[in-house]
Amino acid sequence: MPVTLKDIARYLNLSHATVSFVLNDRQDVAISPETRKRVIAAAKELGYRPNRAAQALAGGKTQMIALWVPRSNDQLYSNILHCLETHISEAGYDLMYGQIPEGDAASGGNVRNLSWAVDAVIAVDCSYLLEALDAESAFIGRPVVSLGAHPWAGCDSVHVDLYEGAKAALDHLANLGRQDIAYLTTGKGPEDRDPKRGSYVDWCQQKQRSPRLIELPSLTGDEVLQEIRKQLEDRPLPDALLCYCDQLAMAAIRALRDLGKTIPGDCAVMGCNGIEEAAYLNPPLSTIAIPVESMCELAWRFVKDRLEFPELHLQSELLPCDLILRESTDGVD
Repeated sequence: MPVTLKDIARYLNLSHATVSFVLNDRQDVAISPETRKRVIAAAKELGYRPNRAAQALAGGKTQMIALWVPRSNDQLYSNILHCLETHISEAGYDLMYGQIPEGDAASGGNVRNLSWAVDAVIAVDCSYLLEALDAESAFIGRPVVSLGAHPWAGCDSVHVDLYEGAKAALDHLANLGRQDIAYLTTGKGPEDRDPKRGSYVDWCQQKQRSPRLIELPSLTGDEVLQEIRKQLEDRPLPDALLCYCDQLAMAAIRALRDLGKTIPGDCAVMGCNGIEEAAYLNPPLSTIAIPVESMCELAWRFVKDRLEFPELHLQSELLPCDLILRESTDGVD
Protein backbone atom coordinates (compact mmCIF):
# COMPACT_ATOMS: atom_id res chain seq x y z
CA MET A 1 0.00 0.00 0.00
CA PRO A 2 1.35 3.47 -0.83
CA VAL A 3 2.24 5.72 2.09
CA THR A 4 -0.29 8.55 2.60
CA LEU A 5 -0.19 11.89 4.37
CA LYS A 6 -2.30 10.37 7.15
CA ASP A 7 0.34 7.66 7.67
CA ILE A 8 3.02 10.31 8.09
CA ALA A 9 0.81 12.34 10.42
CA ARG A 10 0.19 9.30 12.65
CA TYR A 11 3.88 8.40 12.60
CA LEU A 12 4.85 11.89 13.82
CA ASN A 13 1.75 12.51 15.97
CA LEU A 14 0.97 15.62 13.91
CA SER A 15 -2.19 16.79 12.20
CA HIS A 16 -2.90 15.79 8.62
CA ALA A 17 -3.08 19.51 7.71
CA THR A 18 0.40 20.22 9.07
CA VAL A 19 1.94 17.37 7.07
CA SER A 20 0.08 18.49 3.95
CA PHE A 21 1.22 22.09 4.34
CA VAL A 22 4.87 21.03 4.69
CA LEU A 23 4.93 18.58 1.78
CA ASN A 24 3.13 21.07 -0.46
CA ASP A 25 5.68 23.74 0.52
CA ARG A 26 3.11 26.13 1.92
CA GLN A 27 5.21 29.03 3.19
CA ASP A 28 2.16 31.10 4.15
CA VAL A 29 1.45 28.83 7.12
CA ALA A 30 3.31 29.25 10.42
CA ILE A 31 5.17 25.96 10.90
CA SER A 32 8.50 25.79 12.70
CA PRO A 33 11.65 24.85 10.77
CA GLU A 34 12.14 21.87 13.12
CA THR A 35 8.69 20.49 12.30
CA ARG A 36 9.26 20.95 8.58
CA LYS A 37 12.52 18.99 8.82
CA ARG A 38 10.79 16.18 10.77
CA VAL A 39 8.02 15.87 8.20
CA ILE A 40 10.41 15.82 5.23
CA ALA A 41 12.67 13.27 6.94
CA ALA A 42 9.71 11.03 7.79
CA ALA A 43 8.37 11.22 4.25
CA LYS A 44 11.73 10.02 2.91
CA GLU A 45 12.03 7.31 5.58
CA LEU A 46 8.57 5.92 4.92
CA GLY A 47 8.92 6.11 1.13
CA TYR A 48 6.17 8.66 0.53
CA ARG A 49 5.46 9.48 -3.13
CA PRO A 50 3.26 12.52 -3.81
CA ASN A 51 0.05 12.08 -5.79
CA ARG A 52 0.59 14.47 -8.71
CA ALA A 53 -3.08 14.51 -9.68
CA ALA A 54 -4.16 15.39 -6.16
CA GLN A 55 -1.52 18.11 -5.93
CA ALA A 56 -2.71 19.59 -9.20
CA LEU A 57 -6.32 19.70 -7.98
CA ALA A 58 -5.31 21.26 -4.66
CA GLY A 59 -2.80 23.80 -5.91
CA GLY A 60 -3.87 24.41 -9.48
CA LYS A 61 -0.37 23.49 -10.72
CA THR A 62 0.85 20.23 -12.24
CA GLN A 63 4.62 20.95 -12.38
CA MET A 64 4.40 19.67 -15.97
CA ILE A 65 5.56 21.52 -19.10
CA ALA A 66 4.55 20.43 -22.62
CA LEU A 67 7.08 20.55 -25.46
CA TRP A 68 5.73 20.46 -29.04
CA VAL A 69 7.93 19.82 -32.08
CA PRO A 70 7.03 19.11 -35.72
CA ARG A 71 9.18 15.96 -36.03
CA SER A 72 10.76 13.56 -33.57
CA ASN A 73 13.31 12.10 -36.04
CA ASP A 74 15.33 15.29 -36.34
CA GLN A 75 18.64 15.73 -34.52
CA LEU A 76 18.02 19.44 -33.93
CA TYR A 77 14.75 18.77 -32.12
CA SER A 78 16.38 15.99 -30.12
CA ASN A 79 19.05 18.46 -28.99
CA ILE A 80 16.37 20.99 -28.04
CA LEU A 81 14.49 18.33 -26.08
CA HIS A 82 17.61 17.37 -24.15
CA CYS A 83 18.52 20.98 -23.39
CA LEU A 84 15.03 22.03 -22.28
CA GLU A 85 14.58 18.90 -20.19
CA THR A 86 17.73 19.81 -18.28
CA HIS A 87 16.52 23.34 -17.49
CA ILE A 88 13.00 22.18 -16.65
CA SER A 89 14.02 19.31 -14.37
CA GLU A 90 16.48 21.51 -12.49
CA ALA A 91 13.56 23.81 -11.67
CA GLY A 92 11.50 20.92 -10.26
CA TYR A 93 9.23 20.46 -13.29
CA ASP A 94 8.67 17.47 -15.55
CA LEU A 95 8.48 17.62 -19.33
CA MET A 96 5.77 16.10 -21.52
CA TYR A 97 6.95 15.69 -25.11
CA GLY A 98 4.71 15.56 -28.16
CA GLN A 99 5.15 15.50 -31.94
CA ILE A 100 2.75 17.85 -33.73
CA PRO A 101 2.87 17.05 -37.48
CA GLU A 102 2.24 20.07 -39.68
CA GLY A 103 -0.29 18.27 -41.87
CA ASP A 104 -2.73 17.75 -38.98
CA ALA A 105 -2.85 21.37 -37.81
CA ALA A 106 -5.44 22.69 -40.24
CA SER A 107 -7.87 19.88 -39.45
CA GLY A 108 -7.67 20.58 -35.73
CA GLY A 109 -6.57 17.00 -35.12
CA ASN A 110 -4.11 18.09 -32.47
CA VAL A 111 -6.50 20.21 -30.43
CA ARG A 112 -6.80 17.21 -28.12
CA ASN A 113 -3.27 17.93 -26.90
CA LEU A 114 -4.56 21.08 -25.25
CA SER A 115 -6.31 18.85 -22.71
CA TRP A 116 -2.95 17.81 -21.29
CA ALA A 117 -2.69 18.88 -17.66
CA VAL A 118 0.36 21.12 -18.03
CA ASP A 119 1.32 24.49 -16.60
CA ALA A 120 2.80 25.85 -19.84
CA VAL A 121 3.59 24.96 -23.46
CA ILE A 122 6.85 25.45 -25.37
CA ALA A 123 6.16 25.10 -29.10
CA VAL A 124 9.21 24.68 -31.37
CA ASP A 125 8.64 25.64 -35.02
CA CYS A 126 4.90 25.10 -34.53
CA SER A 127 3.63 28.54 -35.53
CA TYR A 128 1.13 26.89 -37.89
CA LEU A 129 -0.56 25.16 -34.96
CA LEU A 130 -0.49 28.18 -32.67
CA GLU A 131 -2.11 30.26 -35.41
CA ALA A 132 -4.79 27.60 -35.92
CA LEU A 133 -5.52 27.45 -32.19
CA ASP A 134 -5.39 31.20 -31.54
CA ALA A 135 -9.03 31.33 -30.49
CA GLU A 136 -8.97 28.18 -28.35
CA SER A 137 -10.11 28.86 -24.80
CA ALA A 138 -7.60 26.28 -23.53
CA PHE A 139 -4.82 28.82 -24.13
CA ILE A 140 -6.41 31.34 -21.77
CA GLY A 141 -4.25 31.62 -18.66
CA ARG A 142 -1.77 29.05 -19.94
CA PRO A 143 1.69 30.42 -20.80
CA VAL A 144 2.86 29.57 -24.31
CA VAL A 145 6.34 30.26 -25.69
CA SER A 146 6.91 29.96 -29.44
CA LEU A 147 10.47 28.99 -30.23
CA GLY A 148 12.50 28.60 -33.41
CA ALA A 149 13.11 29.95 -36.91
CA HIS A 150 9.50 30.99 -37.51
CA PRO A 151 7.78 31.71 -34.17
CA TRP A 152 4.23 32.94 -33.69
CA ALA A 153 3.95 36.61 -32.70
CA GLY A 154 0.77 36.09 -30.67
CA CYS A 155 2.63 34.84 -27.58
CA ASP A 156 6.04 35.04 -25.91
CA SER A 157 8.64 34.08 -28.50
CA VAL A 158 12.32 33.35 -29.08
CA HIS A 159 13.21 33.87 -32.73
CA VAL A 160 16.36 32.38 -34.29
CA ASP A 161 17.53 34.56 -37.20
CA LEU A 162 18.17 31.98 -39.92
CA TYR A 163 17.49 34.57 -42.64
CA GLU A 164 20.66 36.50 -41.76
CA GLY A 165 22.49 33.26 -41.00
CA ALA A 166 21.82 32.01 -44.54
CA LYS A 167 22.88 35.35 -45.98
CA ALA A 168 26.20 35.15 -44.14
CA ALA A 169 26.71 31.61 -45.46
CA LEU A 170 26.01 32.71 -49.03
CA ASP A 171 28.38 35.66 -48.69
CA HIS A 172 31.07 33.26 -47.46
CA LEU A 173 30.60 30.99 -50.47
CA ALA A 174 30.63 33.95 -52.86
CA ASN A 175 33.82 35.32 -51.27
CA LEU A 176 35.44 31.97 -52.04
CA GLY A 177 34.67 32.51 -55.72
CA ARG A 178 31.66 30.20 -55.95
CA GLN A 179 29.52 31.39 -58.86
CA ASP A 180 26.77 28.76 -59.10
CA ILE A 181 25.28 28.25 -55.64
CA ALA A 182 22.21 26.00 -55.38
CA TYR A 183 19.81 25.59 -52.45
CA LEU A 184 19.09 21.95 -51.57
CA THR A 185 15.79 21.54 -49.73
CA THR A 186 12.93 19.13 -49.19
CA GLY A 187 10.37 21.50 -50.69
CA LYS A 188 8.01 20.64 -47.82
CA GLY A 189 5.65 23.22 -46.37
CA PRO A 190 4.93 26.82 -47.37
CA GLU A 191 7.90 28.82 -48.61
CA ASP A 192 7.39 31.53 -46.00
CA ARG A 193 8.18 28.98 -43.28
CA ASP A 194 11.72 28.44 -44.51
CA PRO A 195 13.67 31.65 -43.87
CA LYS A 196 16.81 30.16 -45.45
CA ARG A 197 14.99 29.69 -48.74
CA GLY A 198 13.65 33.24 -48.62
CA SER A 199 17.12 34.54 -47.83
CA TYR A 200 18.61 32.54 -50.71
CA VAL A 201 16.09 33.85 -53.26
CA ASP A 202 16.52 37.45 -52.05
CA TRP A 203 20.32 37.13 -52.09
CA CYS A 204 20.29 35.82 -55.65
CA GLN A 205 18.13 38.73 -56.76
CA GLN A 206 20.41 41.26 -55.08
CA LYS A 207 23.49 39.69 -56.68
CA GLN A 208 21.70 39.37 -60.04
CA ARG A 209 22.17 35.62 -60.02
CA SER A 210 19.65 33.00 -61.12
CA PRO A 211 18.44 30.92 -58.14
CA ARG A 212 18.79 27.14 -58.42
CA LEU A 213 16.38 25.28 -56.15
CA ILE A 214 16.96 21.54 -55.83
CA GLU A 215 13.82 20.25 -54.15
CA LEU A 216 13.52 16.74 -52.69
CA PRO A 217 10.31 14.96 -51.70
CA SER A 218 11.49 13.52 -48.37
CA LEU A 219 13.94 13.92 -45.51
CA THR A 220 14.32 10.28 -44.47
CA GLY A 221 15.66 6.97 -45.71
CA ASP A 222 17.94 5.84 -48.53
CA GLU A 223 15.58 7.47 -51.03
CA VAL A 224 17.06 10.86 -50.05
CA LEU A 225 20.56 9.81 -51.07
CA GLN A 226 19.30 8.29 -54.31
CA GLU A 227 17.29 11.41 -55.16
CA ILE A 228 20.17 13.80 -54.43
CA ARG A 229 22.48 11.69 -56.59
CA LYS A 230 19.92 11.70 -59.42
CA GLN A 231 19.34 15.46 -59.17
CA LEU A 232 23.08 16.23 -59.26
CA GLU A 233 23.77 13.76 -62.05
CA ASP A 234 20.95 14.91 -64.36
CA ARG A 235 21.95 18.58 -64.51
CA PRO A 236 25.10 20.72 -64.50
CA LEU A 237 26.83 20.45 -61.13
CA PRO A 238 26.69 23.63 -58.99
CA ASP A 239 29.98 24.67 -57.47
CA ALA A 240 28.36 25.13 -54.04
CA LEU A 241 25.37 23.77 -52.14
CA LEU A 242 23.55 25.51 -49.32
CA CYS A 243 21.52 22.76 -47.62
CA TYR A 244 18.28 22.96 -45.65
CA CYS A 245 19.80 21.02 -42.72
CA ASP A 246 22.96 19.19 -41.72
CA GLN A 247 21.44 15.76 -42.39
CA LEU A 248 20.71 16.80 -45.97
CA ALA A 249 24.26 18.17 -46.31
CA MET A 250 25.69 14.84 -45.11
CA ALA A 251 23.67 13.00 -47.74
CA ALA A 252 24.83 15.51 -50.37
CA ILE A 253 28.48 14.85 -49.50
CA ARG A 254 27.92 11.11 -49.88
CA ALA A 255 26.10 11.62 -53.22
CA LEU A 256 28.91 13.82 -54.54
CA ARG A 257 31.48 11.22 -53.57
CA ASP A 258 29.46 8.49 -55.28
CA LEU A 259 29.56 10.61 -58.45
CA GLY A 260 33.35 10.89 -58.21
CA LYS A 261 33.30 14.56 -57.18
CA THR A 262 35.56 16.23 -54.62
CA ILE A 263 34.43 18.40 -51.70
CA PRO A 264 35.04 21.32 -51.73
CA GLY A 265 37.06 21.17 -54.98
CA ASP A 266 34.19 20.38 -57.33
CA CYS A 267 31.40 21.49 -54.99
CA ALA A 268 31.45 23.21 -51.60
CA VAL A 269 28.78 22.09 -49.12
CA MET A 270 27.19 24.21 -46.35
CA GLY A 271 24.77 22.70 -43.82
CA CYS A 272 22.46 24.21 -41.24
CA ASN A 273 21.59 23.53 -37.56
CA GLY A 274 25.08 22.87 -36.17
CA ILE A 275 24.60 19.31 -34.91
CA GLU A 276 27.65 17.78 -33.26
CA GLU A 277 28.06 15.03 -35.86
CA ALA A 278 28.77 17.64 -38.56
CA ALA A 279 32.28 18.13 -37.18
CA TYR A 280 33.16 14.44 -37.63
CA LEU A 281 32.50 14.13 -41.36
CA ASN A 282 35.23 13.82 -43.97
CA PRO A 283 35.53 16.64 -44.77
CA PRO A 284 34.11 18.31 -41.64
CA LEU A 285 30.94 20.22 -42.52
CA SER A 286 30.60 23.99 -42.52
CA THR A 287 27.23 24.89 -41.02
CA ILE A 288 24.90 27.64 -39.86
CA ALA A 289 24.75 26.81 -36.15
CA ILE A 290 21.51 27.40 -34.27
CA PRO A 291 22.23 28.59 -30.69
CA VAL A 292 20.31 25.77 -29.00
CA GLU A 293 21.55 26.38 -25.46
CA SER A 294 20.86 30.13 -25.55
CA MET A 295 17.39 29.82 -27.05
CA CYS A 296 16.34 27.03 -24.65
CA GLU A 297 17.61 28.96 -21.63
CA LEU A 298 15.74 32.06 -22.80
CA ALA A 299 12.54 30.14 -23.58
CA TRP A 300 12.52 28.61 -20.11
CA ARG A 301 13.15 32.01 -18.53
CA PHE A 302 10.16 33.39 -20.45
CA VAL A 303 8.01 30.53 -19.13
CA LYS A 304 9.07 31.12 -15.53
CA ASP A 305 8.50 34.87 -15.82
CA ARG A 306 5.04 34.34 -17.33
CA LEU A 307 4.08 31.84 -14.61
CA GLU A 308 5.12 34.29 -11.91
CA PHE A 309 3.83 37.46 -13.58
CA PRO A 310 0.90 36.59 -15.89
CA GLU A 311 0.28 40.25 -16.79
CA LEU A 312 3.71 40.86 -18.30
CA HIS A 313 3.87 42.45 -21.74
CA LEU A 314 4.75 40.02 -24.52
CA GLN A 315 8.33 38.83 -24.24
CA SER A 316 10.33 38.35 -27.44
CA GLU A 317 13.96 38.17 -28.47
CA LEU A 318 15.85 37.64 -31.73
CA LEU A 319 18.96 35.47 -31.53
CA PRO A 320 21.69 35.42 -34.21
CA CYS A 321 23.13 32.22 -35.66
CA ASP A 322 26.83 31.37 -35.73
CA LEU A 323 28.60 30.50 -38.97
CA ILE A 324 30.96 27.59 -38.32
CA LEU A 325 33.46 27.29 -41.18
CA ARG A 326 35.15 23.95 -41.85
CA GLU A 327 36.82 22.08 -44.69
CA SER A 328 33.63 21.35 -46.69
CA THR A 329 33.73 24.98 -47.87
CA ASP A 330 37.52 25.52 -47.71
CA GLY A 331 37.34 26.66 -44.09
CA VAL A 332 37.83 30.38 -43.47
CA ASP A 333 37.48 33.13 -46.09
